[in-house]
Amino acid sequence: DATCSTAMASNGKYALVGDSSRDVAESNQLLPDEGDLERADGGGSNPGRKTCIGIVSATCALGVLVVVALCYFLPLHAPKTSPATKAGGLTGFSSLPHMTLSDVEDFFHSGPEEIEKLAEGLGLPMEKEFVNLSASNSSSSTTAPAAPNPALLTTAAAAATKPAQAPPPLPVSTTQMVTTTISATPAVNVSLFCWVLIVANSSEAELLKQHYEQGSSIFSCDAWLILSDFNVTLAPNVTSTPIGALNSQMAPWHSWYNVPVFLRAWDAVIQDGRFTKYDWTVKADADTFFCAMRLRRRMYAAHVPTWEPVFWLNYDALHAPGPLDFLGPLEVFSQRAMKLYVWNHKWKCQNPARQTQGEDGFMKDCMYRLGAKSRVDYSLLFNACDWCKPLVPSQCADGRYVSYHPFKDTELYSQCTEIARKAEC
Repeated sequence: DATCSTAMASNGKYALVGDSSRDVAESNQLLPDEGDLERADGGGSNPGRKTCIGIVSATCALGVLVVVALCYFLPLHAPKTSPATKAGGLTGFSSLPHMTLSDVEDFFHSGPEEIEKLAEGLGLPMEKEFVNLSASNSSSSTTAPAAPNPALLTTAAAAATKPAQAPPPLPVSTTQMVTTTISATPAVNVSLFCWVLIVANSSEAELLKQHYEQGSSIFSCDAWLILSDFNVTLAPNVTSTPIGALNSQMAPWHSWYNVPVFLRAWDAVIQDGRFTKYDWTVKADADTFFCAMRLRRRMYAAHVPTWEPVFWLNYDALHAPGPLDFLGPLEVFSQRAMKLYVWNHKWKCQNPARQTQGEDGFMKDCMYRLGAKSRVDYSLLFNACDWCKPLVPSQCADGRYVSYHPFKDTELYSQCTEIARKAEC
């Protein structure tokens, strides 16, 4: 308001500072002279200034009262366990344990009607007991305090002696718990893609049919592929993928010069494409018993990064009879190593014109040429060479080894499977 602007002398008149709607000339015409102001005030005093000081004082006092009122009336002191507080507000002034009627009257110097109006303006409901107590106290003489309300004292005493009630029980959820029973699942999160190459109408086909019926060998992997020279049916909707004749020349170490055959087999694996969805690709021979669960645990414990191209050296050739530390009965390759083979084997791992090794020796050399790394776990394969003492099924109980080779007889293979499963395979 213009009356609260600072007065200043200008040519014997009073000009208003801060009022942009008027200029100094208009102010000089409208305002009285200094003498008139002195006469109206009784001489020497400034009524405009007194008015400003009075308004400011009243405003400050009102602000203090509003702040104090908010501090007491808002739910700052409400008990945390109060049901009314949980519901979103106070039930009345009796929910404020730190505020008494005298406190309210000291701050507001008013009776119950004004207090009730203020509570309604703040949106706070008033309890009837408080209004009655306020009316009785405000009507009392200022020289003698009012007698306390006996009914209220009796209620307060009963509340003080009443044992604390337990909080209401939590609502019971109607959501039903679902219990999942896990059975016949991998102990570790390692996935395997396994494949085998067999000759149709041979003992290998009979062995593989037994594997399928027992759910052993490659059929205990997450996914599997059967390759053969001609079509082989193990069960309805379970057939092999033919890749053509498997003609190979016998090698001096009582095995075969079979590199060209297995290059075609690997091409069929690539064309199938499912190996890209699994952590490890496993090539197994039909006469090899291997425990997929043990292999998963070994691969899990190895902590091979997914980006690392790895293949496993599986046989201790230095301390056991055999020419190589990487033998064909069980070959294990990481997904990254398989991708290296897909990308580069055509020009880095060409089929040699002269056969000097088997497919296992060829794959070992090929992996090194492709840049894959070899890791060592000689317990992946327990191999009995052709001139070694034959395996017996009881050896399959030895959990230190993942696979056992060879079991060319279906009866012996079945016994090995049963014994291994009793040993947590």
